Amino acid sequence: MRNLLQLLVFMAFTIEAYANFLGSEILNYWNHLERDLSINAKLFILCDKLGLDPDFGKRPWQSIKSLLTLRNQFGHGKVKFLQHEYMTSDIHDDELDFPEVPWEKECTLSNVQLYLKDAEDVLTELHSKADLIGGPF
Repeated sequence: MRNLLQLLVFMAFTIEAYANFLGSEILNYWNHLERDLSINAKLFILCDKLGLDPDFGKRPWQSIKSLLTLRNQFGHGKVKFLQHEYMTSDIHDDELDFPEVPWEKECTLSNVQLYLKDAEDVLTELHSKADLIGGPF
């Protein structure tokens, strides 16, 4: 699971890094404001400039929202208390099925594959709309 978590977090970092690259390519003033903007604000500004209207309630943009939420959970960590009841007392500690926090539920191979495809699609769309030479990768 740890490797999957690392992949998800680095995907989010890649999205932000690409947003910063793209911003510096299409907006002369990007370097003056990018440090004061959240990644969500950066994406909204870039999409507006490029004439895109992303639907964060549907793929592929929904996956971007999930990745950025995951990134923010680690970048701005908070204590979370979980409760779980066990029905029997003859379970050993190493056999307990501990409750999962939301980010742990994201750490599946199928989610990583889905998010990777969606991140590639979104970055390719942004790159294409910006009319830049080559591809984003």
